[in-house]
Amino acid sequence: MLPVVLIVVLCFSLGLGKVLSEIFIKNNPVINNENKDNVKKVPKENDSTIEIVKFTMVQCGYFKEKENALDLKNKLNKEFESYLINDNDKIKVVVGIFCEDKMAEDISNKLSEKGFNNIRTSFQVVKNDLCDSEIAEILNANIKILNKFGDKNVKSIKTDELKKWVNSLEKVDSKSENYALLEQIKDYTLKLPEEIQKDKLETYYNSLYGFLVKMKK
Repeated sequence: MLPVVLIVVLCFSLGLGKVLSEIFIKNNPVINNENKDNVKKVPKENDSTIEIVKFTMVQCGYFKEKENALDLKNKLNKEFESYLINDNDKIKVVVGIFCEDKMAEDISNKLSEKGFNNIRTSFQVVKNDLCDSEIAEILNANIKILNKFGDKNVKSIKTDELKKWVNSLEKVDSKSENYALLEQIKDYTLKLPEEIQKDKLETYYNSLYGFLVKMKK
């Protein structure tokens, strides 16, 4: 599996990045975002570089009892959007998973100003092959969509362009180490409703968190 410690790395091959910009982002202004704040290039031993994409989750609580998690969520929801994420037999109370460090940092600071303790957990995904690269980009696209709901004027987002883009991706070698996970993420994306509604975000965050956790094992 991918060598990751509390971090997710998304990597862009030239061909895949071109597909993403030309087929998906270019034609979908709702999620068009030129900012690549979460992408870093890391030097390798042979003087080449590899790209890493980082996601950051802002968490305010971790509970065994759902009643306690709901109590914190209700307090947070007076000023922030928050979600319950299942983590084995416990529950995380989070305000989102973000593509941009600055967005996560701003939310974290606002929470602190309002008296809510919080931590930021990073996920990195490293591109070792085309399979890992496609996993990274699909996750990045999905999370960017959820991040757009930070705008109070956004009530729903259409998914047709996202699905067209996923279907257009290059075929991956089925012997790739993370091939099964890639198929799961593709299946999840292609089965999204025609429009993502704001009141269903908790379900989507749970699914994406599950994929991110699998990437670090």
